[in-house]
Amino acid sequence: MGEPVRIRLESAGVIHTFWVPALAGKTQAIPGQTNQQWIQADAPGIYRGQCSQFCGAQHAHMAFEVVAQSRADFAAWSTSQAMLHGSANQTASVAAGHELFNERCAGCHAVRGTSAAGALAPDLTHLNSRRLIAAGTLSNSPSNQLDWIEHAQRVKPDAWMPSMTLTKAEAENLAAFLATLQ
Repeated sequence: MGEPVRIRLESAGVIHTFWVPALAGKTQAIPGQTNQQWIQADAPGIYRGQCSQFCGAQHAHMAFEVVAQSRADFAAWSTSQAMLHGSANQTASVAAGHELFNERCAGCHAVRGTSAAGALAPDLTHLNSRRLIAAGTLSNSPSNQLDWIEHAQRVKPDAWMPSMTLTKAEAENLAAFLATLQ
């Protein structure tokens, strides 16, 4: 807060345009390139951003948030984000959910500190530190996480995230594992 911050912009598949109207103009994220933009928030708060380039069927649902905070709060957050996922004291349900995650999710998603190293989808290491999921479509809660996993194509048709068919036990175990991603 109160100082410029450089944002690196990359895209995996299509052109997006990064835009936080309250903080800066628009900058494109182009596949195969790394672009940058400088933004500055002069007051603490959460600033909504949006892709402003028509990028596909879910263009209108590509939102994100920029959090402006003091340097001390940012340092504490940054330190917590650098921590790896801890696996101590796993219950049987968490262990089963972790195994299911590795089998069905790790090809796309990463969780630092585990063998999950996918690079096609968001890193979920600190999933529960986020206010929103599904590119700003849903508030982050255990029930919305499972709704997104099981019904991604209903929530956001044509999203890259496939809908997954899970048994009740698999859903409960996966939810138990996801709950550990603080």
